Amino acid sequence: MSEDSPHVRRLTYALITVSVLHALSPLILRGLHSGLGWDETVYISQIDPHVPAGQFTAPRARGLTLLTAPASLVSGSLYVMRIWMAILSGLGMFLAFLPWLRVRPRMTVPLAAAIWSGLWLGIYYSFEAMPNQYVAYGAIAATGWLVLAICEPERRRSLWYAALAIGFTALMRPSDSIFVFLPLVAGVMMVQGKALRWRATAAGLLSAGLAAGLAEWVVEAYVRFGGPVQRFHAASAENVGGLHWSLGAEMRVLAGPILCRGTCQADSAVPYRLWWFALPVAVALGIWVAWRQRRATAYVLVTAVGLSIAAQYVLAIGYAAPRFLEPTYALLAIPAAEGVLWLWRRAATVSRPAAIAGLVVLGAGHEAIQLAALQTNDHRLAIETDRAALMADYLKDTGSRQPCWVGGAEAGQIAFLAHCHVLDRRIPVDRQTKGVPATVVVVEPGGATPPTWSIQSWSAHTLTEHSAVHGWTVWRLNSNDTTAPTTVLGPRYLTPA
Repeated sequence: MSEDSPHVRRLTYALITVSVLHALSPLILRGLHSGLGWDETVYISQIDPHVPAGQFTAPRARGLTLLTAPASLVSGSLYVMRIWMAILSGLGMFLAFLPWLRVRPRMTVPLAAAIWSGLWLGIYYSFEAMPNQYVAYGAIAATGWLVLAICEPERRRSLWYAALAIGFTALMRPSDSIFVFLPLVAGVMMVQGKALRWRATAAGLLSAGLAAGLAEWVVEAYVRFGGPVQRFHAASAENVGGLHWSLGAEMRVLAGPILCRGTCQADSAVPYRLWWFALPVAVALGIWVAWRQRRATAYVLVTAVGLSIAAQYVLAIGYAAPRFLEPTYALLAIPAAEGVLWLWRRAATVSRPAAIAGLVVLGAGHEAIQLAALQTNDHRLAIETDRAALMADYLKDTGSRQPCWVGGAEAGQIAFLAHCHVLDRRIPVDRQTKGVPATVVVVEPGGATPPTWSIQSWSAHTLTEHSAVHGWTVWRLNSNDTTAPTTVLGPRYLTPA
């Protein structure tokens, strides 16, 4: 079907509509006032001229910082950042699903985008400075362009676009890009009817794209961590790496919280899990429908990529976060949409009014559940960010000296808002302050004990002015005494080296 045909243009307009709604949904449902989470402050602060750079640990990559840079350099306003990220998210969705309009020029593609965007995760992270949604965009685009290259070998630029998308994915999150790359190369090797030269070219371009995207991460690994292997081990240690089985944990956090590790005991209610069990059924149905029509290659490949990304988090990460599987949900939405459309067509042939009514009821019920989860998690973040803002104001009002360092609970957000550094638990305080006069504080919730190694050097300030911080304690290092032999070993305590 021609790209300029009226049908394809209508589908393109439908995808544009979904992408615009995707960009607008967090602005409407969450609002511009939604504060920054800890991870966001780390990515944004790396290039923001208004604040000290946060701790950039081994698992992180610089791609997200590059995306936030234009907003950071223009203004330190949260509103500017939220609007900018919303625009990028909508544009990313459109570009990611665009090649699929040629792979499958039907309503499958706009519906797939809508299914994913309708999840509370899609709304929650649409304007957040977090990499997982952009990994989804890169993976969807890379798979779509590769399928086009397989189906239409005369379109040579499709392979280049696939390589570019792989490079973008690697820039956003290197570990995820490996799990996108492997099934795509396997697909290239296994596809029938292709000459060895074409396979070698396709695999080479994908490899070149991956290498280009990983280049910065590898260079930084040598500069800061001693090499890629050492950085990988450091990242694995921070992320509780090793052999695990986290599928059950991922199911339990389907309604949040946004991060569940350590003592977290999340357990999402049954209604929040229903779509999770319906998704594989719809995916299997979509692949079956495509197989009957002899065009299952695209859906098998996109499903393989989605499951590959999921395998990393289910088998190699020892804790759960809903965003980990967001790229998987986005990729699986494509065959799932095919299955949903098949069910719709079958139901409509029996009774179109009943089919429409059933679709409206199911859709409305599903979205009500997703919006409830969105509201709950947004409320949790609001409490956390409001408390961080009050803590930052307290530090400013009580004469915190610049430079300043903050440790303890929610230190990332507090330090970002107070324009302070975050205490690195691995480095002695005196080395971080370099011996210059500074303010050093540790912020803890009620019930926390003081830094026991040198009680005389600390003074406690228990906050009672506002319910969000009631009972929280700020431990301030007296007389700027940062020369004691200290190492910050955890988020709660300063202990002797």
